[in-house]
Amino acid sequence: MSNQLNLPSIDASDVSASLNAGAVLLTSSSRLALDWKRRLVTERVGLVCETPEVFAWQAWLNALTMDIAAMPVALNRMQERCLWEQTISHDLPEVSTASVRGLAGHAIEAYALMQDFQVDMAELAFGGSEAEALARWIKVMQLHFSDGVYAGRMLSADTGLQLLQHIEQVNQPETILLSGFETYSPLQKRLLSALQSSGCNVMQLKADLPSGATTLFACSDEISEYRHIASRIKTLLEQTPHLRIAVATSAAITDLSALTRELDDVLVPTHRLDPTDMTRSISVSGEALSETPMISQLIHVLGLAGKSSLSFQEFSTLLFSPWLKDYTSERLARAALDAKYRQYNRHSLSLSSLIDSPDVRQLPALQSVIRALMLWDKRSRSANAWVKAVHELLKSTGFVPQGHEDEELRSNRDIRQMNAFRDVLTSLVAVDAVTSNISWTQFLSLLRRACTDVRLVSMAKYSNVEVIPLTQISGLRFDHLLVAALDGESFPPVFRPQPMLPVRVQMKYGMPMSSGAQLFESAQQLWQAVQCAAPCVEISYAKQRDGKELLPSSFVADLEEHTGEAIISLITALPMEGMDDLSVVPLSPEQHVKGGTSIIKNQSSCPFRAFATHRLGIAALGETSPGIEASSKGSLIHLALEYIWQQLQTQATLAALADDAVMELIHAAILHAWNSTYLSVDERTRSFEQKRMSAVLRAWLELELERPDFRVEAIEQSYVMRLPEFAWQGHDVNAGDASERTQFEVNIKADRMDVDASGRRILIDYKTGARQSTSKWLLHASDDGDASAERIEEPQLPQYALAAGLGVDDAVAFARVRSSDMAFEGLCGDDIGIKGIAACDGKRGLPDDWQDVLDDWKMNINVLATEFVEGRCDVSPRNAAACQYCGFEAICRIDEMRVDHALEHIDER
Repeated sequence: MSNQLNLPSIDASDVSASLNAGAVLLTSSSRLALDWKRRLVTERVGLVCETPEVFAWQAWLNALTMDIAAMPVALNRMQERCLWEQTISHDLPEVSTASVRGLAGHAIEAYALMQDFQVDMAELAFGGSEAEALARWIKVMQLHFSDGVYAGRMLSADTGLQLLQHIEQVNQPETILLSGFETYSPLQKRLLSALQSSGCNVMQLKADLPSGATTLFACSDEISEYRHIASRIKTLLEQTPHLRIAVATSAAITDLSALTRELDDVLVPTHRLDPTDMTRSISVSGEALSETPMISQLIHVLGLAGKSSLSFQEFSTLLFSPWLKDYTSERLARAALDAKYRQYNRHSLSLSSLIDSPDVRQLPALQSVIRALMLWDKRSRSANAWVKAVHELLKSTGFVPQGHEDEELRSNRDIRQMNAFRDVLTSLVAVDAVTSNISWTQFLSLLRRACTDVRLVSMAKYSNVEVIPLTQISGLRFDHLLVAALDGESFPPVFRPQPMLPVRVQMKYGMPMSSGAQLFESAQQLWQAVQCAAPCVEISYAKQRDGKELLPSSFVADLEEHTGEAIISLITALPMEGMDDLSVVPLSPEQHVKGGTSIIKNQSSCPFRAFATHRLGIAALGETSPGIEASSKGSLIHLALEYIWQQLQTQATLAALADDAVMELIHAAILHAWNSTYLSVDERTRSFEQKRMSAVLRAWLELELERPDFRVEAIEQSYVMRLPEFAWQGHDVNAGDASERTQFEVNIKADRMDVDASGRRILIDYKTGARQSTSKWLLHASDDGDASAERIEEPQLPQYALAAGLGVDDAVAFARVRSSDMAFEGLCGDDIGIKGIAACDGKRGLPDDWQDVLDDWKMNINVLATEFVEGRCDVSPRNAAACQYCGFEAICRIDEMRVDHALEHIDER
């Protein structure tokens, strides 16, 4: 530790006696102050003792100002930020609100550094646009405090200078002890020197020397490192349950969620069995209040107040908020309303229309909430008035219980969250000291930020284990220390000067992070603090993080490297019960299933998907989108083409029409399509879509003229298949009494059946989606290579071919009617002269016999139908792509099965 003031030293063992004699212990951080209090209380005998006189430096300065009547009163954090933001907004009116907030944060930090290091305002001259802007803002702030409306107030950074001017009035102790200070800023030096001159005895704790071993562990990646740390803590606690352990995290770890998840899984393996149990394994900085379930929902609801319309996502979140008024009694009806609006693609919802709609009138509690949000008065008012109004709104929406008998009791966690929120809400009244009326948007922004600043700490099973930032380790003492992510990129830290102050000024005054030499000196001091923090220090790092190959920090490069512990066995340590979930549930003859050709398609993709969709009736909720959905666009094209060919019937009729007549036919078809479909869209969207349809239909009809001559035999022809067929390829599908045979109906409607000049039938189905390769209609083995498990990936057209009884002379095809991508996609026996309908001639990877293809389709469709009837419902996707758009992951738990499979391979190795 630097002894810049030539202060006398004191041993740590003498601190308790000095405090008993009236001394005060000042620390560099609030965390160190708490640690000293813990150590001192532990040393004392007896159940009750006085709280030691231990304070963090800034807290002590603030306390001193309270005893001096002539001292200005410092603004609190929220007041100070508001004042800086107002000043910056007036100076830079074109800058966005978000940018103003960021600039205010930098300005507060820069001004505090200037005061700590006694930097004169003249140093900012010619320092660049940022420094000149900071100088302007500081001058405005100084005018506010000198003779403006804020006379008698001050910024928190001015506290030290103000105390120097009133040093004679400071109620100073006889002795001050200092702990955790590696260096002293110029302002701290002046204050301490002034206290010494006034007769105060100022002493600093002697620097500890490293005592104990330091060990280095290398892990393959960050998750392996977290598991290694969890494993080490588990082992240490098993040996000594009350051991004080710290995990110090370097700057490489910006999100603690992955680390705490691994710690919870290893140290409290049963925590996932009870989602309501919020006990954590160790002491760690809690989640922001704004991120907690209840308060995040509450802030969402407040964000809707005063709006005239909501997006569907905003409305859906409102519907499923469990803290909203009468949620329990209206829960199912609200869920049904959500599903209904998804189905109708209600992307935007007017609040006034919602209140008057029959759906919402059947939900009186929800209706009252919507009315309260719609009638919210957004006119500017004082912060105090906003606080009262928000409290009343929360009562009317159900977030604040009103003591009714039918109200559901809140959990302890909900009560803690609401109490913390009330404290935050009430604290915003202080904003009135620095501003007059503010808008609802401004107040809501302040509320969000205040909730983000508050951390809600959860109970910990092992309170003797804590996670702390590495930068706060100075002066702390533990029994065992683990330092995480100490790689070469995170330690020593990179050069990062303060953005508002000129670099030359920061280097001149030796400010933190201002130069390479200063950074290295700070890193050396921090490394010494790490070595002194515990008798046993373990360093770990990940060899790979975020795709980068990493090396250990240069400070530990000379240590012998050990391999991090593997703890797969710890993750699966819970007792496991096995059960066979592959039991079949045969389809009963009385059960009616719906789904058409998708039944076979889903059975091909995954038996469980078919069972869940068509037997259990489970369906993933759709997402709304602005404009017209792709499926609705496809339906419009289908209806228009149906109308066109009902009028034409033959290619010759089309060829005989003049261009004007073709366009008149297209226009009539488009009107017919729109009149046959209910779509709630605005006139501009409708007009744009009609123009698009006109261009698409014209391009498609031109493609139809390129084909050999044909006539339309049937339009929207209906077929009914009963699957599985009782006999196919010589197999008796349902052996036994005919009354016991179970089948299901597949209703099919083919868009068109054409007949060419040679009498060959061509079954056509319109498709407005992306290109589909005909290879997906052929049989393929599953991902595991099992040829006996061959499944057709896209069995729609094969089912059409089977239902229509197509033969070796016929063809089946998709008509891809899509902007800039018009084509036929199909298969046939002999070439029929249509580009895109390929003959099965054994070339270009195609089969060599069309009849064999038709026979394979028939066999495979019946095999899949038999599986469905027999009740096969195992989670067995055809390949990884089959799971991509399934939507049933939470039900089938395919991801867990993949993890189990991976763990089995690890165990085998």
